Amino acid sequence: MMATQKPQRRLITWLLNKRVPPIPSEEEKRVLPEAAAGLINRTLVIWAFPFMMTGYKRLITENDLYLVPENAKVDNMDIIFQRNFSARMAKSAPGEYSRWILMLSLWDTFKWEYVWCIWWKLLSDLLSVTSPLLSRELIRYVETRTKPVGVGVGYAIGTTLFIFFRGLLQAHFFTGGQSVGIKMRSVLTKAVFDKSFQLDEAGRHEFPTSTITSIMGTDLARIEFALTYMGNIITLPITFCISLAFLIVYIGPVSLSGVAVFLLIMFLVVYQTKYLMQFRRRASLFTDQRVSYVKELLNNIKMIKYYSWEDSYIAKVTKIRNAEMSELMKIQSGRAIAVALTLSIPYLSSMVAFLAMWGVEGLRSVADIFTSLTFFNVLAQQVLIVPMSLSSTADMIVGLERTRKLLLCNEIDPAEDYKNLDYPEDRGGDSAIIMKEASFAWGHFEDEDNTKKKKTESLEQGTITMIEHSESSNKLLENLPHSSNSSSSCQPSTHSTNSNHSQTSISETEKLSGLPDPSIGHNRFTGLHNVNLDLARGEFVVITGMIGCGKTSLLNAMARRMKQESGLLEVNGSLLLCGFPWVQNQTVRENITFGKPFDQDKYDTVIHACALEDDLKLFEAGDMTEVGERGITLSGGQKARLNLARAVYADPDILLLDDVLSAVDARVGKHIMNECILGILKDRTRVLATHQLSLIGAANRVVFLDGDGEVAIGSIDELKATRPNFVKLMEYSNQHDKANKAAESEEEQLKTIQVISRQQSNLKESGTLIKAEQLSQGVGLLVYRRFIWLGAGKLGIFAIPLVLLAVVLSSFMQMFSNVWLSFWTESKFPISNGTYIGLYVLFTCLILIFVAILFALMAYITNRSAELLNVRSMIKILHAPMSYFDTTPMGRIINRFTKDTDVADNELTNQVRLLIYAFALIVATLIMCIIYIPWFAIAIPPLLLVYVIMSDFYLASSKPVKNLEAIKRSFVYNNFNESLTGMETIKAYGLTAVRRFMETNAQSLDRMNEASFLQLATRNWIAVYINVISTSVVFLVAILSVTGAFSIGAASVGLLMSYTLQISGYLSFVIRSITMVEGYMVSVQRLVEYAYDLVQEADYESSPGNEVADSWPTSGAIEFQNVSMRYRPTLPIVLKNVSFAAEASEKIGICGRTGAGKSTITSALYRFVEIEEGGKMLIDGVDISKIGLRPLRSRLSIIPQDPVLFKGTIRENLDPFKQKTDNQLWDALRRSGVVEETQLALAKSQNNEGKFEMHKFHLDQHVEDGGSNFSLGERQLIALARALVRDSKILILDEATSSVDYETDSKIQKTIATEFAACTILCVAHRLKTIVNYDRIMVLDKGEIIEMDKPWKLFQTGGVFRDMCDKSGIVEEDFETK
Repeated sequence: MMATQKPQRRLITWLLNKRVPPIPSEEEKRVLPEAAAGLINRTLVIWAFPFMMTGYKRLITENDLYLVPENAKVDNMDIIFQRNFSARMAKSAPGEYSRWILMLSLWDTFKWEYVWCIWWKLLSDLLSVTSPLLSRELIRYVETRTKPVGVGVGYAIGTTLFIFFRGLLQAHFFTGGQSVGIKMRSVLTKAVFDKSFQLDEAGRHEFPTSTITSIMGTDLARIEFALTYMGNIITLPITFCISLAFLIVYIGPVSLSGVAVFLLIMFLVVYQTKYLMQFRRRASLFTDQRVSYVKELLNNIKMIKYYSWEDSYIAKVTKIRNAEMSELMKIQSGRAIAVALTLSIPYLSSMVAFLAMWGVEGLRSVADIFTSLTFFNVLAQQVLIVPMSLSSTADMIVGLERTRKLLLCNEIDPAEDYKNLDYPEDRGGDSAIIMKEASFAWGHFEDEDNTKKKKTESLEQGTITMIEHSESSNKLLENLPHSSNSSSSCQPSTHSTNSNHSQTSISETEKLSGLPDPSIGHNRFTGLHNVNLDLARGEFVVITGMIGCGKTSLLNAMARRMKQESGLLEVNGSLLLCGFPWVQNQTVRENITFGKPFDQDKYDTVIHACALEDDLKLFEAGDMTEVGERGITLSGGQKARLNLARAVYADPDILLLDDVLSAVDARVGKHIMNECILGILKDRTRVLATHQLSLIGAANRVVFLDGDGEVAIGSIDELKATRPNFVKLMEYSNQHDKANKAAESEEEQLKTIQVISRQQSNLKESGTLIKAEQLSQGVGLLVYRRFIWLGAGKLGIFAIPLVLLAVVLSSFMQMFSNVWLSFWTESKFPISNGTYIGLYVLFTCLILIFVAILFALMAYITNRSAELLNVRSMIKILHAPMSYFDTTPMGRIINRFTKDTDVADNELTNQVRLLIYAFALIVATLIMCIIYIPWFAIAIPPLLLVYVIMSDFYLASSKPVKNLEAIKRSFVYNNFNESLTGMETIKAYGLTAVRRFMETNAQSLDRMNEASFLQLATRNWIAVYINVISTSVVFLVAILSVTGAFSIGAASVGLLMSYTLQISGYLSFVIRSITMVEGYMVSVQRLVEYAYDLVQEADYESSPGNEVADSWPTSGAIEFQNVSMRYRPTLPIVLKNVSFAAEASEKIGICGRTGAGKSTITSALYRFVEIEEGGKMLIDGVDISKIGLRPLRSRLSIIPQDPVLFKGTIRENLDPFKQKTDNQLWDALRRSGVVEETQLALAKSQNNEGKFEMHKFHLDQHVEDGGSNFSLGERQLIALARALVRDSKILILDEATSSVDYETDSKIQKTIATEFAACTILCVAHRLKTIVNYDRIMVLDKGEIIEMDKPWKLFQTGGVFRDMCDKSGIVEEDFETK
């Protein structure tokens, strides 16, 4: 069924019929008509006219796009590429692959398409170099006028036809080059994506997610861009040789002097490319680092807001951005000089040639001189984009080099890596898993990390300080990555490592340290040694142990994810490791079935067993509810149960469960244990790693890890008798058993209510959880104005006048230098030849000077604007409300800081530079034509009207197609980023799951290319038909010259023809540049939207008159007065007139039934959501709604349920603003129990020269993304130390100990009692026992306070709190204060 849309109002729509073309359905979409079009149809791009007419009458939609032809589909092209790449690899010895292997493989894949492009370019160039021959005859005709007028008209028509076909062929060359670029980018994107799933451990370390994202977002885009212009370099030698031959014929051997200047300048331009490549390599290091930080902050934005670390991240990113832009400024400056030299070639070389000719034999005929000048101009047109071609080719080589290294990394063995599910073995017998004398180890890459870090730091320091001494510069260059003949920098080493992706659940602590006491980490855990296990089929085994002892490592060893160094590992049956709770941005059902056939009965059973029934009842759309990106709309417990349900639905023979119950409360945990683990999985082999020792009673056997690499297995009594540390662990368990018996899922269900409220608000507002990206209706003048104003910098209001002045002067000098040459040939003025020569040389040299000034100004403006747009966008995204991140895919945001930023940094500058130059030259040429032939002015208005109408017709379709392409590109980024993040989970589900994600990636690329190919078609259409206008100009000038309508000399005709012959090339170039700049400005527009218009939280800093003292709050008293809050204006209130006062240093525990509003108080206090009018929140008497978010949040401390560490060092995680001394930081680590006092002196004495010698909690110890190299308990302790460093008067505990083992819980509670004695504490309780000895208890129900008093009094009085205590097994003896 076709839909309709409102008609557009365009320039000439009033002349067209009023019928608006309907919008086709998805099934009615047709394949791109170009493939089936005839020769004339394709040559004149007639097939695109119906589509463009549709775009002129109404707005283009996604369904208007044509399907990609079969031969252009990514999967089909990838098959050919992989075959060619494999054939090239087979010809080389392993590890000795040529550095050009990837480029040659791409050539093998696309050579015939690109050969056709080169052929069109060559024909166009041949027409360019032969057209001056006709113009020479035309000049001679005017000079003598001895032949009939018909001959002159013939010369005019012939010249016009030459120009028309030259422009037509050139248009198809550019379109063909861009088409090959799109296909090559698509193939490489798929190859990079697929390779990411096949990398071995060394490869995953060498190419983490951020680097792969950078390759996909920037390097591959540069490869695509380079293919458009690289053909110019290939055909230039042929054009040069032909032009040289004609020059020698017409002005003799003296022309070689001009050619020598030409070659000298070209040599300098080519030689400069070497340095541009070095600058690009250096810039790429900073780009990778910047993208890594962007991904980190987007993944952990809530934590950044909790800790008020926005300024720290802004400073980090700005520093890296400045260093990156410093390198890019060198690139842009080098390009500006190269282009200025290149554009000056015809003037400088012709000047030298004519002066040499005059000195040797005097001036020749006017026809010979201006024909020679035309040949020099032809060469100039050929080399006009040579600097861009060379620099883009250099960028392409760097991008191909990085991509080559990735593609040549060693791969996993699918038969081994996917053995668990796809190729399971079953040797029979009663054993499911057998380990005999098996030893396993994780690899280490700290040394490589240090080298890379030092390299980047060295480059950064060198860039920022602008190294001047050659010795320092040489050292800097030595640190640059150089290409080699080896296949990759990540060839197999003596060690391997685990995945470096953010979702990996492996605890690096288990690799680095394994002592029973987690605080003593200066000794290193060497792996699992001599493991002997024999797990029976259908057996339930629990793995337990202290922090960092190797529980996760043992599971990974069983799942073959940990390197086996010796012994025997035998797995009988299919095996699945259920670890990190990764979820897709899909529906709940799709997350659970995960590509497997839907079985309603099986599905319902799994839903019940995993305790998801109540959640689905609360969701408005049930199991068809869309889950936000990264599961943003789900609580931690929901994600854990969804992850478990997916594993159970997969139905493996052996299921390894990594702490799947830590994020759920006792009641839900009991349900899952009885209904799932001991229920529907009772016939399966189950291995559960957990710190919840109350569960081990249900296990057949227990595996205990002591942290020394050895594994003990047996019954509870057997382990008690042989393992003292197990006895210690059980004592902690006994102390907490009662609290573990809680029957209600308070916090978990509350979070369900909260996230559903947020989700439903989004559904009500937009109809879908993730808001669709809006189509841009064109780039407005405001975008241009903001872009220019940002770039003006020190130039201020003089920026535009200076650019215009440079444009006018450079264009005038280009015109007048040759005008002066015509004066000289005619001896127009009674002056000496020396005067003529002196002024001619002066005007020619001024061309180079003014063009160089123009390009330098433009490089400064665009570089500065791009830098500030990125930084401002980063600032804005950091201060966006949390609701924005709930509804915006990460890929869309990352697209702004990768592809869009790269466009502003590189591609836009090049196009704008040449656009302004060429446009100014066209205007100057037209003015000169009017001066010499006044009747020519009559033709300009109708030609201009036709030009405007055609441009309007073209832009009506090209703009929406460009916007659709940008949106679809975001989809590609979303899928790419989401898949890389969940790679380990995806791979755990076997090759079928991996291939499904690969197919999704390919389909996303095909959908993006639907828009990309049509964008090319519209550009080609306008280039072909604008060519008609440019040839009309040539014809008019030629015909008016030969008919004798004006008294015009041969020199003037030669001058006019030499410039009008250029108009065709320049006009086509201008329209192509305009369309490309318009497309690039869409990227700028998206950055401008972020930099200026992104929705923001309340003021970050306090307004004048509302500042608070640095010492505020001095006591920490908190008061809520009639506080009401709702998540959206359309949603019900979740806090209702809440009023309470917490005295200074008072400890208040917050509890309540389902949906009570406990955690909402934390959101209100941090002002993640603003409260309703009429309420107040006071801290030490200050209304916090009136102060800035930074002074508020920076004075609060929070220990959340899921502590997050950021990439860097422990020092940077504790004190990102460097406000504390090292002694203060060490003291915080000691007080929090992270570092034992007996180890403090030794730890402080160590340095970071050798990471293997440092204490694992040393201030300089490296922290991986998300703190993945520390266990959950260790991260919680570091978060506790962070709270101590902040030294706040108010501490919020939001389920701070719900997901840690009892030992860590005990340590945290002890630290809170002693170190935070002077703090006001609000504790949202998960384990009631942790708050029964607080000063007061607040009981919430439906957003209202229903009970608030001392714990003992509430216990005696009876009520909700007493009921909760009874269900949790809390008795009178648990109350220390009565």
